[in-house]
Amino acid sequence: MACLCVVPSVYGQRQASVEGSSGVRATIPFEMMHGIPVVSLTVNGHHQARFIVDTGCHNTSINSDQADALGVKVSSTPIGTSDGTGENPALPAYSTNRLKLRFGATRLANGTFLAISLRDISSFFHEPIGGVLCYDFLRRQSFVVDFPNRKLELGANASDLSSTVPRADLISTASGLPLILMTATVAGTRIDSAKILLDTGSDRELFLNRALVGERKLIDIGGWKDSQGTGVNGRHRVLQGHSGSISNEMIELPIHDVVLSNSDTGNTTGNQPEDGFLGCASLGDYSLFFDVVNKRVFFSKNPAAIQP
Repeated sequence: MACLCVVPSVYGQRQASVEGSSGVRATIPFEMMHGIPVVSLTVNGHHQARFIVDTGCHNTSINSDQADALGVKVSSTPIGTSDGTGENPALPAYSTNRLKLRFGATRLANGTFLAISLRDISSFFHEPIGGVLCYDFLRRQSFVVDFPNRKLELGANASDLSSTVPRADLISTASGLPLILMTATVAGTRIDSAKILLDTGSDRELFLNRALVGERKLIDIGGWKDSQGTGVNGRHRVLQGHSGSISNEMIELPIHDVVLSNSDTGNTTGNQPEDGFLGCASLGDYSLFFDVVNKRVFFSKNPAAIQP
């Protein structure tokens, strides 16, 4: 059993600078590859590359292993350290030369990117992954990840949204990643005010951090199986066959499989760790509208209710 969690979150002396226009409007189709949304973009005018759409990590990145094929120059010395992918606990992060990222004729970003090795991720997909389109770029404007219609909408407009569309407030964190407060109920264990990250870079239903939830509350239930991780931790434990949910006063997402992270701190959001995160196996029935300006996210099963 494998579970994918892409976390190119980088800490160092400085960050790369990805410039994106807050006024850009684009509809970008994506394909679901191993349960993860992947878009095809153009790098530097003529190099096509697949990018994972990942709302659960900080830094839009280029795959350093694909740099030559994409016509990208990478710095000779690292500028920081990545959280790592697969069984690599930490990877050096480099910067690129100034480059352009486009979809068709629409310029999406123009600047220096981070470059880290995505070898484990490419191996998981069985084909080269050119990079990861992360929340630092996506949050420059409101956007929609429309799973039912397989498209990413940049520059979406919340004015036409019905007040009846289920939603949750985005809470402020040091990282700025999309966390919401929810009640997690797993195998009869209730966790109130859980900080849950919305993570389109994970193929699973729900991750819970062992240190914050307490493994002793769940360990006696049984049904755990080992899982080979491809995220920041090499191995996880998966609780199967016990129903649960993630809910607030407007929405309830059913949960069937829970991954209990081997991480003791769960630091994918930096200084303010989350209690867990929802992946695509839970989010995939919804069109998710990230209303960045008003700090809220809408969960619609009727994509027509969200007009970009």
